[in-house]
Amino acid sequence: MEIFTKKKSNTDVIFLILLCMVIITAGIVNLYSVTTPRGIENQYYYNQIIWAVFGLVICIPVVIFDYKKLEIFAYPSYVICILLLIGVFLFGKTAMGAKRWIHFGIFQMQPAEITKIAVIMSVAKYFSDKKEVYNSWPVYKLLGPLILILIPFVLVLKQPDLGTAMIIFLIGILLILFNRVRFSHFIFMSIAGIGFAFLAWLKFLKPYQKKRILAFLDPESDVLGSAYHSIQSMIAVGSGQIFGKGYMKSTQSQFSFLPEQHTDFIFSIFAEEWGFVGSLVLILLCILVLIQILRISYSTTDIFGKNISFGIFAYFFLHFSINISMLLGLLPVVGVTFPFLSYGGSSLVSSMILIALVINISIRRGRYE
Repeated sequence: MEIFTKKKSNTDVIFLILLCMVIITAGIVNLYSVTTPRGIENQYYYNQIIWAVFGLVICIPVVIFDYKKLEIFAYPSYVICILLLIGVFLFGKTAMGAKRWIHFGIFQMQPAEITKIAVIMSVAKYFSDKKEVYNSWPVYKLLGPLILILIPFVLVLKQPDLGTAMIIFLIGILLILFNRVRFSHFIFMSIAGIGFAFLAWLKFLKPYQKKRILAFLDPESDVLGSAYHSIQSMIAVGSGQIFGKGYMKSTQSQFSFLPEQHTDFIFSIFAEEWGFVGSLVLILLCILVLIQILRISYSTTDIFGKNISFGIFAYFFLHFSINISMLLGLLPVVGVTFPFLSYGGSSLVSSMILIALVINISIRRGRYE
């Protein structure tokens, strides 16, 4: 096929696929370590394998279908995601005080995860449609993309899911800045962001979310409460030292000191078992994934494809950096997963679809000028 004739595209695609497969495999191996020794009936690693296979099947049409034709689905997919987010409040499953899931027969989904993809596509479509020079825009013209970002941000924040809401908001803002808007626009967005943060504190954040932020500022204030997750995570990371305690020898995992160890805090268990060296290797793999996506974005001349690939870069950059910073006590605990490593079908399949989109753009980036 013509789209596979460029050697540079083949190299980028193969390298990106290999990197992602290595991280997914590391995640499954890590999930086996987290669950098997404790005799957990629901073997998370087995479910993750099923989701990974399902993700691969979904990725095939995503790669084959010309990404440029996705422009006509950008806004409809956004509307569908907004309706699903509204549906969460009406029909969603409540777990641990939050409504984030909708049941569809034999499976359930988390609409907030696919909403990240819809926001990337819709904002990319918005800038692709505009033929003007963005840095000459008056500030009111930023209302279009800001509304596209703020609607899902508020809906997800109300579930409540502070971590996912912040990811959606920051992806959108980074996409706006990527299109080289004026510096005065950046100042305006910064002031508006600070104002909205105060509004969110007063109106949207739940008491436990406020406690987590306050515990981040003063961990000793609530060692057994809001700061417990963060402190146990730092203990796990620190106890791994240079080379780790060894596979399936994590005390924080086996004695269940660290909650949510198979999802948000799975990197902590990885760090305890494989130490600083193993963690550094994993972080290096993640950085290489980011570099590959960024290279593809900057080498793509089509505005729609360029924005989508950069939005995907922002997605992974924010997830990697916020999750690791959260586990090291550098940010409050806000519930952000580690892509490919954390357990969860919605998270894993969404991440795989985004990588498939990047591959799609890579193999067609010379087709649209």
